[in-house]
Amino acid sequence: MTNIAIVTSTSFGGSNKECFKAGLASALSSQHQPTILDPFESDGSYSDLRQLVRKAVNNNPRPDLIVAAGGLEMAQAAAWELQEQDPKFIFMSNDALEGRAVALAGGANINAPGEDAARKAILKGKYPNVEDASTYLVVNNNSPMWPNDAKNWPPARVARFFDGIPNPRKNEQTTDADNHFIAEFDQLAQRKPAPTGLVISADPYFRYWRTAFAIALAEKIPVPVCYPFQEFVDVSARTANKGNSTALDKPPLNNSSDPGDQTTAYFQLGRQVGKFVSGTADVGVVTWNGSEWSQTSSEKFLPVPDKASEIEIEIRVKGRIDEAALQKVLGALRGMR
Repeated sequence: MTNIAIVTSTSFGGSNKECFKAGLASALSSQHQPTILDPFESDGSYSDLRQLVRKAVNNNPRPDLIVAAGGLEMAQAAAWELQEQDPKFIFMSNDALEGRAVALAGGANINAPGEDAARKAILKGKYPNVEDASTYLVVNNNSPMWPNDAKNWPPARVARFFDGIPNPRKNEQTTDADNHFIAEFDQLAQRKPAPTGLVISADPYFRYWRTAFAIALAEKIPVPVCYPFQEFVDVSARTANKGNSTALDKPPLNNSSDPGDQTTAYFQLGRQVGKFVSGTADVGVVTWNGSEWSQTSSEKFLPVPDKASEIEIEIRVKGRIDEAALQKVLGALRGMR
């Protein structure tokens, strides 16, 4: 019997798990279902993800496959930690995984940065008063995805939450300091020009704490907002900003009414795992292209990086960074090649 360990930067259960199981079953036909071990969850912390991967590897029973779910930070941690003697891994990420990954067996890439323009278009189409010059992209500075997320946005209109500090371990559903998003949105509210619209990055930490996030946004900047997933809009219905909240939700992470929905990211992740369990050593990477999932090769998808890229992955996975200093060091390293 194959043992599968889910390692995630957030949590694993509910509709996500049901869609994953449906995708898994779709690839296994009449074969015996593998055992899904209790998940290894970081609950939104990005600081100790490599240790979490190693904990999963050392579990008893030992897993035959690691499934790194959540986002790019989790996929990078697995890519960095797992070596040839370790179990293979399959990832689900919100962006392309780059870097050396000797244990890679495949993955599913939501391609979240590729949808930022579509989110902005939805926002402006639904709320005519939103202006380009005062529309901000909100990213998590602790996520390795944010530079790619922000590459097509003017730097002055990128709000980097938790810049210089790790993701807080907990957020209360309040409007005081126990909700750490309050301080971040308060800082954003002081920016010039004042925000008239917001586009929210598909960051796993934001999604994990989405209720606290939506409460803080409504309290400090009650302007039109386009979220990455419908789940944010659902919790926004409890706030005064419910009429200003929309989402692209492509691809959806899950479907609570139809676990077999093949457009969902967790169904695709489960199907990739099922292909591996049924005997395919390299299942490749499926990537969302804006309208459907398409297959790409793992080897083509993962170019071998230079040393600077490896160092960048290592620093970002571990947490706190000084972005300006990091970029200076990376530039110097690349100049030595």
